[in-house]
Amino acid sequence: MATAAPFGLRQNRNLIGSAENFQGNYYRIKKGYASAIGFGDAVITLTSTNQGYIGPYANGGSHILGVLVGLLPYYDTVLQQVVNKNWYAGTESPSDDIIAQVIDDPNQTFLIQSNGGPYTEAARGQNADIVNNGSPNTFGASIAALDYANIGTTALPLRIVGPGTLSYGGADPTIKSSLQGTYGLIEVALNTTEYRNTTGI
Repeated sequence: MATAAPFGLRQNRNLIGSAENFQGNYYRIKKGYASAIGFGDAVITLTSTNQGYIGPYANGGSHILGVLVGLLPYYDTVLQQVVNKNWYAGTESPSDDIIAQVIDDPNQTFLIQSNGGPYTEAARGQNADIVNNGSPNTFGASIAALDYANIGTTALPLRIVGPGTLSYGGADPTIKSSLQGTYGLIEVALNTTEYRNTTGI
């Protein structure tokens, strides 16, 4: 049995089988935006007064842009220094908007730890939600996990591709039982990716 140590979403491979390039795209976090986003957190395009900017995905949401994997360095007017962190706590004071790098390829798959288990083959092809997204630890890393309790056919942001073969304890894909422990890694794709949603945001 693995240890519960969620880390958000981590890039895994290209779902269509082509060579992986790990390319991200740049988006903006609005200056003064007060919600934290950790490395590995799912992010969305915001609406209303933050229209076009990005923020953390919230459990029960209808769409996901991608996964935050870093920020460009910026000058913090309170600390009086250049900051090069991989997360935005909502307490920094940059002079302008923050430039964030996001993995937003609709064909990208990710590894995420389940908050329950065990994984069974019946879960493949079903959907799941994310819990604890946007609540990074003190190091700025995501603690988001796959919500094991709500795996099913309801339209949720993650589509389960299968068990993660890089699971804790050295899972062996040829040994079924090694992939079915509690808190195992699960490979997912973005089921509600903004780039395949015909409705605008």
